[in-house]
Amino acid sequence: MAEQHINEISLSNGTVMKEFFLVPGDSAPVPKEGDAAPAQTDPLVARYYAEPFVEFNGMKLPTIHEGTYRLSDMSMETLGEPFKPGARFERAINSRQQIALQKLLSGGGHDGENISVRDWHISGEQVTFIGQAMHYSQFRATDNAQDEPLHPHDNSFPEGTTLRDYVVVNGKESRKGTDILSNLLGAAFIVRAMGQDEQDYFVLGRIRKSKTLSVVGGTPMWDEAYTARGGIHFADYMRRLGMQEHQEELGLGHDEIEIGNNVHLVRTLLRVFDPFYTVDVDPTVTVEEIAARCFGDKEAMKEHDRLYAIPRTEEALKGLMNNSRGYSINAGTIAGLYLDLQGKK
Repeated sequence: MAEQHINEISLSNGTVMKEFFLVPGDSAPVPKEGDAAPAQTDPLVARYYAEPFVEFNGMKLPTIHEGTYRLSDMSMETLGEPFKPGARFERAINSRQQIALQKLLSGGGHDGENISVRDWHISGEQVTFIGQAMHYSQFRATDNAQDEPLHPHDNSFPEGTTLRDYVVVNGKESRKGTDILSNLLGAAFIVRAMGQDEQDYFVLGRIRKSKTLSVVGGTPMWDEAYTARGGIHFADYMRRLGMQEHQEELGLGHDEIEIGNNVHLVRTLLRVFDPFYTVDVDPTVTVEEIAARCFGDKEAMKEHDRLYAIPRTEEALKGLMNNSRGYSINAGTIAGLYLDLQGKK
């Protein structure tokens, strides 16, 4: 097998990001400064003008920080009936779901059962989600298609009207407790590891399809073993999901990582929640070792084609956010890493 290609990339403010190619034989030169246009504010920030978005580096990010809570203080009550769109939207959403399902299956995907967050309650330090089963194709037809016209699927809607028109009220998102969007629950894991140079790094992956840099992510599944009794032991469930995701995507064993108890509870304008969980890697397993394990690994390459080690500093995060080399980073990921750095102070 060919040797793994590694680039060291200056982020123009004195910090260096490491780029590891996972596909044997792959390599690319470091893009020159000025190869990409400067980052632009997400247009949705203007539409949701009344939301308290996370702000970093002089820019509002389309993510809403509900607070930082202990994983042990988070729970989920479950509903017996699966998600069903409200009567006003049922015809249009069901029509779109069938189209989404056909595309999903024809592309080799699976329409698994995920978790829909119908409502949530925060009381002091306690966070309670109200969850029910949903299908991934429902997410594709609702949350992931908020700006697609409804009229072609139900002509009782005025032409040009979209689901987003019904969930944005006076500049705020109003999906809480409603049955318009599927409210898919996500999970995001902030991986913190040591380099051979004994520096602290964030580990990110480049998503194969979008070429966007992102944290390790997961989509919680509706697991009957956890939901049969009307509730989920949320901490146990998320730790199990995190262990599984890191084994598959980064080749890390259960005894090599520790999922922290602090959770940055973040709402996005796509999934209802993408809580950020911290994951500390055993210091004996360096970022270089992680990249070497993923090199040529079929499971790891399903999701990412490259890994990145970003110094765990605000300067590095600003450098990546401001880079003009064409490296695209998910806005939610920036928000999550920034919140982690705030907790570091």
